[in-house]
Amino acid sequence: MNALWRRHIVVLILYVVLTVFMTMPIVSNISTHVAGLGGDPWQTMWRFGDEWDNANILEIFGGGEPRLVNISVWPWMWLHLMFGQPAAYNLVYLLSFVLSGYFMYLLVRFLTRRVPEPDALHRYGGGLSRILSEAPAFLAGVLYMFLPYHVAHGMGHFGAMQTQWLPLAVLLLFMWIQRPTVWRTIGLALVVTLQSWSEHHYLLWLAIFVVVFAIFHLIRPEDELASPSQGEAPLLRKERSAERWVRWIRGNSRQIVLLSILLITFAALPWWPMVRLAAQPSDTLSLGIEQTIRFSADLFSFVTPPQWQPIWGGIAYELFGKHFTGNIVEATQFLGFLPLLLLIFFRQHVLRREKKFWFAVAAIFFLISLGPRLHVFGNVLPMPLPYALLDSLPVFSAVRAVARAGVVVGLSVSVLFGWILATQLKRPISVAVALAVILTEFLFLPVPLQATKLSGAYEIISSLPGKALVEIPAATNYTAASESLYASRVHKKEVVGNIALERALEKEVFAEAKSLPALRQLLFLRTAHILENRPEFFAQGIVETLPDTLRYLDVSAIAVRADSLSAEQRQAIDYFLHEQLGWPGEKYEDVVLYKVQPRAGDGVFLSRDGRWENVGFDPKRESTFAEIPRQAAVTLYNVRETNVTVTLEFDVEQGAISVSMAGTPLRQGYAGQGVRVPIVLEPGKQEVVFESLLPDKAIIRNPKLVVQ
Repeated sequence: MNALWRRHIVVLILYVVLTVFMTMPIVSNISTHVAGLGGDPWQTMWRFGDEWDNANILEIFGGGEPRLVNISVWPWMWLHLMFGQPAAYNLVYLLSFVLSGYFMYLLVRFLTRRVPEPDALHRYGGGLSRILSEAPAFLAGVLYMFLPYHVAHGMGHFGAMQTQWLPLAVLLLFMWIQRPTVWRTIGLALVVTLQSWSEHHYLLWLAIFVVVFAIFHLIRPEDELASPSQGEAPLLRKERSAERWVRWIRGNSRQIVLLSILLITFAALPWWPMVRLAAQPSDTLSLGIEQTIRFSADLFSFVTPPQWQPIWGGIAYELFGKHFTGNIVEATQFLGFLPLLLLIFFRQHVLRREKKFWFAVAAIFFLISLGPRLHVFGNVLPMPLPYALLDSLPVFSAVRAVARAGVVVGLSVSVLFGWILATQLKRPISVAVALAVILTEFLFLPVPLQATKLSGAYEIISSLPGKALVEIPAATNYTAASESLYASRVHKKEVVGNIALERALEKEVFAEAKSLPALRQLLFLRTAHILENRPEFFAQGIVETLPDTLRYLDVSAIAVRADSLSAEQRQAIDYFLHEQLGWPGEKYEDVVLYKVQPRAGDGVFLSRDGRWENVGFDPKRESTFAEIPRQAAVTLYNVRETNVTVTLEFDVEQGAISVSMAGTPLRQGYAGQGVRVPIVLEPGKQEVVFESLLPDKAIIRNPKLVVQ
């Protein structure tokens, strides 16, 4: 083994050792717990299994209907197949640190490889001198791998925590520009594809980085960005101009075409379903200016230590961090005091060309991360920032958290930090001090973990009939909903009304789950409503209606996550399901399982759409009221196998109303009249439309559903 390989192996081993130390106690719990907090790690582990169960090569090439796309697990599917969950997730978490450090080491070593070593290094022996010469790039890697930004997104943002591909993509870009061989073209396309699949926000930042790079070198082509290796052309010599760039493009047209084909085929096509979704009239992907402002970086977040730093993080949070907008993950941007101080006092020692370029990159992405309005300790000032010009544009309007542009600020600072060390590092003690300071500033022990052992109830559920499961509180608690999603890999049933992937579900499917009577009260639990046995719309009793609703959905069990509910909520659910419906609960660890049993009912129920307004009960008049602005509808469900006759009864309190079904008028009613609408229901569901015949809204009173 030659010296080059030994050096890289030693560097990798050191990064592994540092990662194991800084992320304790993950390694000792790698197969029983998952790193992170909240629901996102559960969703990612579910996605590993779900993607494999539904593996389809067309997905990689943009197949399927218009939808939100998340293929961040695909590059790591091999780990899932080898180790399963949660070990595979934890290994990706650990590798994100190791590879981030190593790829930053490679980038800084490439950029600084022609920088003359300080004369002081030559006073030491050969071995120590070589170690000191590697230290700048190594320490730059340590800085980048443990940036609090990285640690914050490691709490659960599977794609955003993978910061490793960015420095590797930049390195390969520089190498490709110097000498665009076939293998370098393939390598660059591969890394950009990995970045595209892992985190599409970073792909956008990488594209902006390329634009900045091109503009910077078209405007100022007089120097080199980096000295070339022997046999390679410099990125830009003094004589290179815009015309020289044109000649370079013409001379390397084959590699440019090959790169374009590879990027379109592998990096871009998987996002085609989301592009088609964005092209639709709906605003599914446009998140709005309010979210962009909320999840923008604070001006002082880059110098505020994170909350989890065990020595001074709590104090920093109480004084500053708690005032930042958004959540703690998106608000974390701390760059460390040591790197910033070195940049302030020793920036003049960085090569002029490098200094201007990397400071320009850092400044541009710093401005992007601040979003459309300036935040100062959580105060959103009215003055617009440059990003306000981009926020409403396609692609940019779908950026969930513009603060994530801070990852490129951290990358730029790491490169400049490496440059300063390459020119100023002279003593072994300086290496030890710098390493100790970085690790102390960025310390995040212990890493939060969540146990991944699932309740035995899910094995029981898997043996029950039916295709669906009602899990409470999967419609109101994001973490519980995400864990429920992961548990569906065991019981193989659809979780009704699960909010964990609400944005990925068809709106109609989720809207129906929220509208079904009795079930709605159970999913979106308001304890007093169940305790009062409050009737549903059109005087439907929930005790009679719930079994019919569950029969329609083919639900055979209700799982109650007792650990995620208050004592009052648990008592209310047990009273309703056990005392009123007669379904005894069986406890399995933290889950109480109620098996749905057949119960005599009329087989008919009714739900309302979202156009009804001010539906409520007036205790003074002891009447239920509902308003119809222009149109509103109800859906009648017949879960029997034969036709059934029902009657909709109501009084018109105000206005005039027309009732129709499938475009056929059924009845009209006017203020002061009682209306009866007989309907013959076939098995399945039918919509009945209520329309106000006057410009003003109509009001109905005491609506009832009567089954004959």
